Amino acid sequence: MATTATDLLPTPSVTPPLQAEAQMLPAQINTATRKQHTELNRLIIERLPLALPPRATNPKAYALGIAAFAQIFLAFEQAFDDLQHESHEALTPDEPHQRELKAWISDLRPAGLKRSPRLKRDLQYLPELDRANFSQFDDETQERIRSLAAAKPHTLVAYTWVMYMAIFSGGRWIREQLASAKPEFWTAHTNAGPAMAEKTPLGMPGFSFLSFDGEEDGEDLKTEYKRRLAEGDDLLNVQERQDIVEASQELFEICISIVKKLDLEIRRQEIASRLMSAGLVVFVVICAWVWYRLRGWAS
Repeated sequence: MATTATDLLPTPSVTPPLQAEAQMLPAQINTATRKQHTELNRLIIERLPLALPPRATNPKAYALGIAAFAQIFLAFEQAFDDLQHESHEALTPDEPHQRELKAWISDLRPAGLKRSPRLKRDLQYLPELDRANFSQFDDETQERIRSLAAAKPHTLVAYTWVMYMAIFSGGRWIREQLASAKPEFWTAHTNAGPAMAEKTPLGMPGFSFLSFDGEEDGEDLKTEYKRRLAEGDDLLNVQERQDIVEASQELFEICISIVKKLDLEIRRQEIASRLMSAGLVVFVVICAWVWYRLRGWAS
């Protein structure tokens, strides 16, 4: 039989790795949240310059934003710690699947990845703020995270993926922008003075949560986290995967709502500041007028 050109063509190779990768949980999350991710990135990129010189003379606006986003980290990392304790102590009688699932999740976060300790130090260092208008929002956000983690512990995977990967991707760019401000911008509100200004730019208090200990600056932790995540991917059933994807979408909506609420709060503070300035001018004018009249009467 004669050989045809078709016979000489290489047999198309089967590419299950690519197909399998597309079905992995991180890919599913990224696909489902792509539109929200793009929107959140746009909001942050547009607003970050407003919190830095030359538009800002102090880190108060930045502190307001970080304090809001910190509530997410503090809430889900506490829920994660609780799950680890429960898993290690076997406090609840679970079915075999639930036990295996919780054991995997509780071991998902490598040592050193947790951000809460650094965030708390950063918040203590930054200017104190009146966040009364955020208190209800903070409470609702934290309660939602706690209740979701209690009812569906596997949804904590959504928080680890979205929030930690944000640190390693956009967080690197944000850190560079923050570090571009002179040390005086970060130290003027404190008594730290020159000693604090000697810190390396990326290690400045106020945004140290965006950095990691070690020479690799967290890249080793990211690799290890992804490895552990992939190890347990097959443990999840269809419903659990859907729960995680939906929790990821909800988390992005929470973050977007935080930015929009920050817009309103900053606008409110600007109006209050202008009114205070106007009131001060009026007060000075009245005092001057009273002084002038009293002087006239005295003469």
